[in-house]
Amino acid sequence: MKQKKLNKALDWRVFADTCVVNRIVEFGEYFFENYLGDGALIEYKKRPIEDRDDIDALHNIIQVYQRASLPLFISATVIKEVKKANNHFLESYAWEVINHWIECGDQEIWSRYHSKNFANKVELIITTLRGLKGPDDRRLVAEAIVMGCDAFLTVDRHSLWKRRNKIDANIRILRPIELWEALCPFAAII
Repeated sequence: MKQKKLNKALDWRVFADTCVVNRIVEFGEYFFENYLGDGALIEYKKRPIEDRDDIDALHNIIQVYQRASLPLFISATVIKEVKKANNHFLESYAWEVINHWIECGDQEIWSRYHSKNFANKVELIITTLRGLKGPDDRRLVAEAIVMGCDAFLTVDRHSLWKRRNKIDANIRILRPIELWEALCPFAAII
């Protein structure tokens, strides 16, 4: 996989997949208010250690991103996937994420996002992502690439992340623990 060269992880544009948005909603009080309440704590303790590591890393990432006013990028495809879950709270949060990156991120991306040129580029890149099994994963990664994202954040260790070495694309596919390892040296300066 080709890697973009950037000075530091704080410069990376990070695209969050649907699973990450879902995890943020599920553990929102922990991520935003440092409170792992009764129900969330029970759910947290049920998870395998790899999931708990990603949850803790995502907590740290969100803390840094909030202090630095950095956006997580998502696309309308994430919104469509969220709608399938039929969870109004999840959908509402996904729209909050989009609104935040429109305000804090590169607004030009959002204005280009609905253009025919953007759609054509996405379709072209999808054809090159044969290493990914699912069409939804291919579309999300293609959208992240066309949006100019440097990293694609996922908590799905079993499909997309596991197959990342079979993708020849100019984007990092990372779990939260990996993004946190890259961000951690710069987190204290924010």
